[in-house]
Amino acid sequence: MKAGFRQSMSWLHTWAGLFFGWLLFAIFLTGTLSVFAHEITDWMQPELRRVGSAPRAEAIARAQATLEREAPQSRLWQIALPHAEDEPIEIRWRHGSTREARFLDPATGGIVPVRETEGGEFFVDFHYSLMSRPAGIWIIAAVSIGMLALLLSGIIIHKRIFRDFFTFRPGARAPHRAWLDAHNVCGVLALPFHLMITYTGLAIMFSVTMPVGVQLHYGGSLARLRADVVTPFERPAARQPAPLLPLAPMVEQAEGILGPETAELVTVYNPGDANAVVDVFRRTDDRIAAIADHAAFEGTTGRHVGTQVAWNPSAYVWRAMVGLHLAQFGGAAMRWLYFLSGLAGSAMIATGLVMFTVKRMARHGAASRFDRAVARINVAAVAGVVIACIAYLWLNRLLPAGMAGRAGWEMGLLLPVWLATLLHAALRPPAQGWREQFGLAALLCLALPLLDLATGGRPFAAGLAALGPVEAVDLTAFGCGLGLARLAWYLARQRAAPAPRAPLARPAALPGQAR
Repeated sequence: MKAGFRQSMSWLHTWAGLFFGWLLFAIFLTGTLSVFAHEITDWMQPELRRVGSAPRAEAIARAQATLEREAPQSRLWQIALPHAEDEPIEIRWRHGSTREARFLDPATGGIVPVRETEGGEFFVDFHYSLMSRPAGIWIIAAVSIGMLALLLSGIIIHKRIFRDFFTFRPGARAPHRAWLDAHNVCGVLALPFHLMITYTGLAIMFSVTMPVGVQLHYGGSLARLRADVVTPFERPAARQPAPLLPLAPMVEQAEGILGPETAELVTVYNPGDANAVVDVFRRTDDRIAAIADHAAFEGTTGRHVGTQVAWNPSAYVWRAMVGLHLAQFGGAAMRWLYFLSGLAGSAMIATGLVMFTVKRMARHGAASRFDRAVARINVAAVAGVVIACIAYLWLNRLLPAGMAGRAGWEMGLLLPVWLATLLHAALRPPAQGWREQFGLAALLCLALPLLDLATGGRPFAAGLAALGPVEAVDLTAFGCGLGLARLAWYLARQRAAPAPRAPLARPAALPGQAR
């Protein structure tokens, strides 16, 4: 019974891993890139690298003046505060159903024209919704449940899971042995991360995966749920004009309550009205539970209206799940740990897909039509997705900066890119398809710093010590390019190496001879 159960889990792991793995690799890779979504967005808007610097109080005053000039009739203003004096300040406003956003130079208050792009948020959106809400969220939830089943079945079928962690034989005679070792190492190396990131991903989608509670207690309304958790300080407009006080002193007063230098977002309800309210929200990236404490003030008098620093225990639990999944706490070291663990998870899925076909061909001696089709899909599902991700950054720089609907073109051209990799994989032998597509991905990654330099970037003239998040994108892409080039070279060597000689067959026993 025990052996039968393990064999059943092995069957589940093999076949579910194949069909779920084609989508799981793209989800895992885009989720890994989402760890540095803000840095990728900054890289994709090189116009913002040339802004000046100013003390935050002056930057807030200039942002307020710009909002008064650009959106005097708006009922909602927002100012996203920069983390450093030489960073741009973002202003947003809403008028009816229309939403607008601009970037300002903190030194002058002038609007900085930037190219239209989704930036790193594209990877975030694809990771949790496949860019097709709400159907995509349901698909992601189903695939996440499949991922959890794959992890648990993988633990069950491995009798020597920790011993396998220290076993890697790239020169093994059995063709599938090296891929199995790589699959085991990548799986065990970050197994706690894989379990945590899959479970928290399901938990934060509770409205899809566990909708009964919301339906019973809030009639299925997420807005009612949020109103029960977040204390609102907004008041209805009095429709009596009244000047708004300077915002910078209110931000300073809020930080006296929330903590020094913790304010991240200023929201003004009904600006220019007698019932204007200024709500200052705290940053969420310095603690695991991503909860934004906030303090509110009357916009016309500056009087403190209220503060929310205590939350419902269930909100703490849920936002802790959100914080664990998004990895914005713990500084750069934690985010790099998540990034590397995400790469290990992506490699685990990719090696599992490769091992499926290699093992079947080694067992059967020849590839069936099904095996050949799977092998070609694997090329496009792994190497093709890598090419599409790096092509997104290239499209950001190759498309004209001022073209209409530019963000849509950046994302829309990715499907033809991916379809081109699928067509290439269908026309080439799988081994050759892997080498050529990984080689192309390596070339695109290695050349990305040169593309950045030629289209708005700046040289690393100040030395490595002065490198910022934007330059880190170039260096990370270059490092990934080296890794992909090494992989393409390994696959080329594997192809060029002579096939291992088959072992001599044992002679059959003579009639009447004991076997």
